Amino acid sequence: MPAPTLALPTSSLRHTPSPHVVYHIAIAQPVRSWLVLRRYSAFAALHAALAPLLLAELPALPPRHAARHVLGASLSRLGLGAAAPLHAGADEDAAATERRLQLQRFLRAVLCRVAAAPRTPAHDAAVPHLAAFLDMAPSDLLALAARVRDEETPTPAPAATTSSAAPAAPRAPPAAAPGGFTRAFGSAAAAPHAQETAATRALSSQALLDSQSASMAAQDAQLGDLAAVLRRQRTLAGAMNAELAQQNELLQSFGGELESVQRKMGTAQGQMKRLG
Repeated sequence: MPAPTLALPTSSLRHTPSPHVVYHIAIAQPVRSWLVLRRYSAFAALHAALAPLLLAELPALPPRHAARHVLGASLSRLGLGAAAPLHAGADEDAAATERRLQLQRFLRAVLCRVAAAPRTPAHDAAVPHLAAFLDMAPSDLLALAARVRDEETPTPAPAATTSSAAPAAPRAPPAAAPGGFTRAFGSAAAAPHAQETAATRALSSQALLDSQSASMAAQDAQLGDLAAVLRRQRTLAGAMNAELAQQNELLQSFGGELESVQRKMGTAQGQMKRLG
């Protein structure tokens, strides 16, 4: 599954000028991908700038005071040192993870509303604010917003295939045994007979069919919700993999530069020995 167009896979703890948490915004475009680091105050400023411009009400940000808990927990785990990433599920506690995901939902919802809103002067004024926040050109923002909206739009369920032949006539229920009454649907050999209950005893055959259809529809809805959760988990996993790949590329680049510096130092030391 491809990585999402926009996600907040991780956050980092920074100590200068004072300890604070920054959120990593991963943006995947068809031709390039990049990271944008933003503090909570930048999200709050964006919310304040967009609120009077967009027609629809913006989703709420997590409360500001919760940042103190997140920062305190991060400091107690990591101590005072260099900036370190707070990976989801490992260093982050539940409150920090929920705060990061709520900021991700806010950004994606804003992009969806930008994509759906009519082109008005207020809409055109909102685009530069959001483009600057995401470190991209305003001309590219609408395409990004459209892709995020497509990701957030649920995929319609495929239509059930129907046979060209006429539907088979429903099977007659088996004859009731003396002294009792039992309804059976489908093949009697494939499944045991359904047991009569107080809830179904007063129902007609059609009402019982309707009840079973409603139960199956509820189960289908639950399966759909579970599938949506799994898709989101795979989306987050894809974003984390993209982040790890970028970090590996940076480490490899640093390693190559270090080897180059070491070679130059060795050459310089040899020249100094010859001069001495």
